[in-house]
Amino acid sequence: AVAVAVLTCPRGMVAIQPGKFTFGSTASDPMRNYGEVDASAVELGAFCIAYYEQPNGKDALPTTGVSWQAAKNACEQVGRRLCSEKEWERACKGTGSSRFPYGDLYDAEVCNTEDAEGHARGLAPASAFKKCRSAFKVFMMAGNAEEWVADSSGGQRIAKGGAADRPDFASRCSARRSLAPRTTAPTLGFRCCADP
Repeated sequence: AVAVAVLTCPRGMVAIQPGKFTFGSTASDPMRNYGEVDASAVELGAFCIAYYEQPNGKDALPTTGVSWQAAKNACEQVGRRLCSEKEWERACKGTGSSRFPYGDLYDAEVCNTEDAEGHARGLAPASAFKKCRSAFKVFMMAGNAEEWVADSSGGQRIAKGGAADRPDFASRCSARRSLAPRTTAPTLGFRCCADP
């Protein structure tokens, strides 16, 4: 039997064991959007990720209106860091590499995305959408606040997860947007990761 190391994470964070997952999306995904990464098997080491969007509380509204640098600084000030895109996506897809954090079929009522009629919603605390969690028990990875990650693409920075005013395709785990690093928006926030 292989001994699994016990990973300890800072309070308010969940430990994700090392493992393989499918990063990106396939060309056959009907919701695939411009700029997504081609699907490939990726092996990732262990990491810790916040249960909730910053400020990491189930009853708190996410911190938004921050540039990429401000988000990076905020994580570093508490001894953490922005998640890499691969870490973020693994935490979202869970053990089965699902399309949304909660499964493969979109449900407008599970997470804080556009409603079933396509109307924008406002930001909400995670406690308002208790079923919006991945198999790793990480909350609000679809909708609510779009989240900055550490990665860059052609001089721009990557944001993940869609937002409360974005449609179904944008809230898939593999969805991504490239934004200018100075971009700020009322629905753009972040969450922190750490090394165990």
